[in-house]
Amino acid sequence: MQTFKIGDYVRFLNQTGEGTIIGIDEEKCYVEDNNGFVFPTPLAELVLIPIDSLSEQQSINSTLLGVQKKDAPKKATNKAKSGGKHLQVLEVDLHQQALSTKVAYLTAIEIHELQKRTIIQTLEREKQHHGKQIIFIHGKGDGTLRRELLAELERRKKKGMCRYEDAPFHTYGYQGAIKVTIS
Repeated sequence: MQTFKIGDYVRFLNQTGEGTIIGIDEEKCYVEDNNGFVFPTPLAELVLIPIDSLSEQQSINSTLLGVQKKDAPKKATNKAKSGGKHLQVLEVDLHQQALSTKVAYLTAIEIHELQKRTIIQTLEREKQHHGKQIIFIHGKGDGTLRRELLAELERRKKKGMCRYEDAPFHTYGYQGAIKVTIS
């Protein structure tokens, strides 16, 4: 019998589908598929999918964390350029189900802390990439996360680290996301 660990990418033997192991007990693995559904599955009904390249693993991890890189939009007016090169736009989805596979087990406070930590870690990781654009998708909600995101961005703007604006309404909805450009 294969041994599995949390984070392994597996395929179901007796049904269609695959996903990432998010929990393990004596008899079952809890597998989250690409749509965010969790399936308790007996260990004997799973097969490990080896990931041959680092880029495949990073792609899977990015999907699990809700972080996806996209090319800059095709319209000339929305292209991010730096020295004639097109930059990638980094989308960071702050919705709770996009940030954690264990959302059902987290309290509202833990989810909010995870969202704030994701914002700060993303900004810190990208601060050296001048001209880089980041779209933080926070959604509508009650506005608490948006206010905290704006407060963090304003602190960084005062230090000359970034500038920001509402992301395009036609793509992300009215006040559903903020576009940040690293200075």
